[in-house]
Amino acid sequence: MNKYSRLILCALILPLAACTYVPRTGMSERKWLRNTFSFDLVYIQGDMKAYRSAGSYYYFRNGTLVQVTPTLLSPDKVQAAN
Repeated sequence: MNKYSRLILCALILPLAACTYVPRTGMSERKWLRNTFSFDLVYIQGDMKAYRSAGSYYYFRNGTLVQVTPTLLSPDKVQAAN
């Protein structure tokens, strides 16, 4: 395989590989941060942290992902839901 064929193959496969990452509840905050391209820290309150990324809100309690929502929830609502 010549270098142009490899380049084309990588250009076709790489976007598909990047789309396979799906955060799951129970995963560590550290792993989520390593695998998330762009994010904003929304709040830190007690043992809760909320981040916004790609139109969703990710809630971590003690470094573990506990919930993902399309809208922002207050820390007490996240804790009540779990």
